[in-house]
Amino acid sequence: MSVISSLNRLLTPVPQTMLVAAVATLSILFVTVLASRVAVLMHQGPETRLVERIGEVYLDGLSAVVEPNAEVGHEKELMAALERIATYHDGVREVRIVVRSPSGQILGDLARDETAAKAELPRLDTEIPLTESSDRNRFWVQRPLWRGDRDRARAVLSAQLDLKPIRDERLAADIKSLAVNAIMALTLAAFGYWLMRRLLGPLRLLETALDRAAAGDPQPIGAAAEVPANPRLASLIRAYDTMAQAQVERAQLRIAQAERLRAADLGRLAATVAHEVRNPLAGMLNAIDTARRFPDNRAAVAGSLDLVERGLAAISRVVDTTLSLHRPPPGGKPVDAVDFEDLARLIRPAAARRGVRLDWRARIEEALPLDAAVVRQIVLNLGLNAIAAARPNGRVEVRAEVDAEGLIFSIVDDGVGLEPAVMRRLETLDLDWIDTSEGGIGLGVVMRAVASLGGRIVPGRRETPPATTIGVHLPFATASREDPQDAEERS
Repeated sequence: MSVISSLNRLLTPVPQTMLVAAVATLSILFVTVLASRVAVLMHQGPETRLVERIGEVYLDGLSAVVEPNAEVGHEKELMAALERIATYHDGVREVRIVVRSPSGQILGDLARDETAAKAELPRLDTEIPLTESSDRNRFWVQRPLWRGDRDRARAVLSAQLDLKPIRDERLAADIKSLAVNAIMALTLAAFGYWLMRRLLGPLRLLETALDRAAAGDPQPIGAAAEVPANPRLASLIRAYDTMAQAQVERAQLRIAQAERLRAADLGRLAATVAHEVRNPLAGMLNAIDTARRFPDNRAAVAGSLDLVERGLAAISRVVDTTLSLHRPPPGGKPVDAVDFEDLARLIRPAAARRGVRLDWRARIEEALPLDAAVVRQIVLNLGLNAIAAARPNGRVEVRAEVDAEGLIFSIVDDGVGLEPAVMRRLETLDLDWIDTSEGGIGLGVVMRAVASLGGRIVPGRRETPPATTIGVHLPFATASREDPQDAEERS
């Protein structure tokens, strides 16, 4: 497995199209060489049988010369006959001829060289058609010379043949065949490589384009590629060009959309600041009007000044929050009963202008570990939205109380109510939705503020009598306020 892994790592940088062409070329070479080797091996069998036939024919001719003198007492005549045979040869060259009696006595022995003279003689009791000696190019052939009745051998004729010329000729033919096959294999492999590279040219362009697309730069192939003859490849390239063009257009659209979102963010920021500053300003103007109308009433003037001071503090906090990119500074003042009294005084003028009866009940007896500015933001926006949604001469009810887990308040109006989709988004604190104009600025401020305190919104609707309820639960456990942006990311 380690060898395969190393090979994969080595071949990873090589394009797949080049690998395919290389594998096809190597396959052609391998098949050609293998075919040549099989042909050579197949020739060895006929070659061996041919040599055996040559040995038999040679023994036939030699027997005719040796047989008349192949008996004890005719040694001189036998040697003379053997020497005559040694003076000529054609094709097959004998290097040693031995004639032995059936008992093993050597009647005649002619050796052409020292190696042949030292060669071990074959056994007498077997007829040897072709036997390899210690020298791979020399073979023994042996045949008994029978008497007329063929019951008993007169002598045994053994000859060692040198087949090196035949083998050299066969080897030269094999080398020539292998050379021709190698040249043909290389030529065919080169042609196959060129053909495969040409056929895979469109795929190579497509592979390069896909690598560029994976690196984040998708570009259509376009006119860079010749139209392939294969209609499926042509269709594949056209499909890639369509995809790449769409990707380029999407990237351009994302850039344009980012610019539009940036402009929209700036617009929402300005609208949010104006919305949050305008709400306390209305109550502060009423307080100033009260102080002017009753300059001699010290209690009324002092209460109005306190309300103006707290309103200005709330506006200052909105400005600080905006300057810190919607990341309010930690450590806000705990909410208490005075904050809810201020909220009632800020909301009542708006209710009076629309002829809406405001029923305000807040049971806050001590300071609570919740950021007062954020709680005021939530209640003020929900209260003003409820007054705007109430029927003319209708009724808005605000309830606030404390339990063991946190602050609970609800705002009820008798208006037409919210859409079910809006109620679901309020309940799930869908912070992505509030970034659109659909949700409105007030609801967006409320949802971000509730999320920053780890709270939840519970909207409800009843039909008889018609009423819409927005309940908010702010737990004490998350009184250490978290970043609204972090709350948005977590949701």
